[in-house]
Amino acid sequence: MTFFKLIFLAAVLFFIINVRVAHAGSKVPNHVSTDSLCKEGIKHRNPVNHSPDLTEPGFRDVVINEIMADPSPPTSLPDAEFIEILNTSNASIDLTGWTIRDPKSVAILPEFKIEPNRLVILCKNEHQILFSEFGEVIGLTNWPTLNNTGDQLILSTADSTTIDLVSYSVDWYQDSDKSNGGWSIEQINPLDPCPDSQNWQASQNPDGGTPGVQNSILNINPDLRGPEVVNVLVKNPQQVITFLNEKIDTKNISADNFSISPANEIESLDYSHPHTANIIIWFKNVLQPNTLHTLTINNVTDCTGNLIQKEKNSAQFVLTVAADSTDLVINEVLFNPRSGGKDFVEIYNTSQNYINLKAWRISNSRSVTENPRVATIDSDLVLGPDGYLVITEDTAILKADYPFGKEENYYEVRSMPAMADDYGNVTLTDSLGKIMDEFDYSDSYHLSLLKDLNGVSLERISAENPTNSRDNWHSAASAVGYATPGYENSQKLSAILFNDQIFIEPKIFVPNNDGVKDFTGINYQFEKSGYLISIYIYDLRGRMIKEIVNNGLAGVKGFYQWNGTNNANLLVAPGYYIVLVDILDPTGTAFKVKKTVVVAQDF
Repeated sequence: MTFFKLIFLAAVLFFIINVRVAHAGSKVPNHVSTDSLCKEGIKHRNPVNHSPDLTEPGFRDVVINEIMADPSPPTSLPDAEFIEILNTSNASIDLTGWTIRDPKSVAILPEFKIEPNRLVILCKNEHQILFSEFGEVIGLTNWPTLNNTGDQLILSTADSTTIDLVSYSVDWYQDSDKSNGGWSIEQINPLDPCPDSQNWQASQNPDGGTPGVQNSILNINPDLRGPEVVNVLVKNPQQVITFLNEKIDTKNISADNFSISPANEIESLDYSHPHTANIIIWFKNVLQPNTLHTLTINNVTDCTGNLIQKEKNSAQFVLTVAADSTDLVINEVLFNPRSGGKDFVEIYNTSQNYINLKAWRISNSRSVTENPRVATIDSDLVLGPDGYLVITEDTAILKADYPFGKEENYYEVRSMPAMADDYGNVTLTDSLGKIMDEFDYSDSYHLSLLKDLNGVSLERISAENPTNSRDNWHSAASAVGYATPGYENSQKLSAILFNDQIFIEPKIFVPNNDGVKDFTGINYQFEKSGYLISIYIYDLRGRMIKEIVNNGLAGVKGFYQWNGTNNANLLVAPGYYIVLVDILDPTGTAFKVKKTVVVAQDF
């Protein structure tokens, strides 16, 4: 062959190679770039052609790196399931006879060797051709069909040694839109020695996933923060479960790493895996109900050796009790939110009991639709004495609309019951469906002087007085932004001790809805029930300007409110007024009580 022919053939070969590279377009070779890994602080892997064989691979030497469980409707990728695996070791690994399985089926991998940093796509045999353009593909028979909402996938060697295990759920997408289909979930850090759900997220690649190429959300920055205690939940009088925000190394932990106050001897620890974020603690002595305990964990590390954070190494727990019918009340309701806002219902614990609200519901018992919506507390949630809980569909919107609200007392639900803007019903039921409180609200309960009710909540004035008494509700004050989600109501009436049957408090009020003495309470207290009561407001010229109640059946103790308006719902002039109370006791004896009150002016 002449020299010129050699030059010509070399030129042709060079042209073909470049055409193939150009044809690949934006496709990246089917391995994680060693250069990019080096930039992220990972040491350079051995070159593929010189990598030794790893005869006994260990846990996560090969990882499940990407999962397309719900490919429909497709974004740009094939409408087919796939699992991507990655060799994170610095050696070649023989996959022959390995298995990928879920609880229902097992697929056996054929003869194949995966090189260091290489990505390989696993899919159904018949879908292999669909993914051939993306990189190396292994088609499998008896494919473990991936459940859309969640599944457990186990990658094992031929001798059944578990190499990686992933129990994904729809929450791992961390994106409600992408979880509806057409997007894969990708691993953020494939080098994490014991990852959890926070190491996964929906792909950010506009194609819907990254089969055969580096994950779009790859971040292999090392973990430098120690674990922290998230929650401690009582399962029974002798058992609690401790939840941490990441998995810890359990090789050297013992009861000495845990302290309980008030003291209770630990009998044993239980965990299902050497690396776990949940630890079951068994006590020698039973816990006492309604006794608040503190659990502190010391000298434990996460999988990368970070010591638990001292400022976040403890949590409180308590053995809860069943709620009585008066323990929890509906305390505040927003049924007419601002444009773009969300309804909310706040409940308040009036008792000294700790109550688990799991499976409690907020509903509209007056709904006539066939499938009325309900708000359900899906998780274990303990509400302590004087505790507040706000239930809404979107806590972020609530936080933005009411910046004074206590976000730590918010609970987000998937849906709220239908709440009309003029009148409706809110019903609170326990886990057994028993009605614990019920409120038939109306926009007429708002202060009549308010011109715009959008975004104004109704606040309960007294936890002791009946829920469905209109006098027990008032518009939230303007000074707090017209709602107090998660904390004490702006219009709350403190308990009053008095000797007279009728007592006025406050004796001077300013009806400007600023949250400070916006109305007066006409309080009554009788020896027994069965009294009929009528209350009228007179000016100093003897004219009756407001009828508060006419022959109302009074309880043993309660109150009515006067907000400074007359019978035409107009604000009265500042000055002194007479409160006349007509009382008829159960024996038929009638008597009158007169009190004075001052309507002041805001200067």
